[in-house]
Amino acid sequence: MRRAHHALKPVGVVECANCGEPKRPHHVCGSCGHYDGREVVAQGEAAA
Repeated sequence: MRRAHHALKPVGVVECANCGEPKRPHHVCGSCGHYDGREVVAQGEAAA
């Protein structure tokens, strides 16, 4: 009972508005490099 707060919480996932892939909220999309409607990471760098 003392370690009841150590449980893992589910990770929130939202759909990317640009490509539709699942991503974490408030993070850059790993597949297309977009965040908040603009390209933050170039397409070549996103794959690396």
